[in-house]
Amino acid sequence: MALTKGAAYRLVALFALGLTAGCGLFQSGSVKKCKAELSSELKSPSSMKIVDVHEIREQSTVLGAKEIIGDDVLKRLDKKWMDQEVVRVTVLIDYDAANSYGAMLRDSKICNLVEAEGELEWAITNAKIAATRADADEAVKAAQEALEDAEKALQGY
Repeated sequence: MALTKGAAYRLVALFALGLTAGCGLFQSGSVKKCKAELSSELKSPSSMKIVDVHEIREQSTVLGAKEIIGDDVLKRLDKKWMDQEVVRVTVLIDYDAANSYGAMLRDSKICNLVEAEGELEWAITNAKIAATRADADEAVKAAQEALEDAEKALQGY
């Protein structure tokens, strides 16, 4: 059975699409973020070879994704956002990378992310920034108190 010219073109196009999809040309933003996070954690990021990537996506609400978003961030979000839809994304990356001795090891990385769009994305980002600033302010305050306590203790000597 001979292929027609049009069928042969479609077959080649599908094959090429399959190859490029496997090469990671069509990765979601969540997969890219997870790979970047993984790369920043490795001793030798340039040695990283991705073996397999799995992405699970499910619809949720902001409140339903609180374990990913975090309570400290939710406290800073306006209540109007709690029932808004987001996508909970779990990315599993199997990879090989060199350790500090240069030996290639296989491991896995799991990232749990939330994807939101438009104003909600900005609201979540701003709440994360506010939570980070609050944590930093608390750390500075605790360090200042410890320094004052140390100075008081040294005055007795």
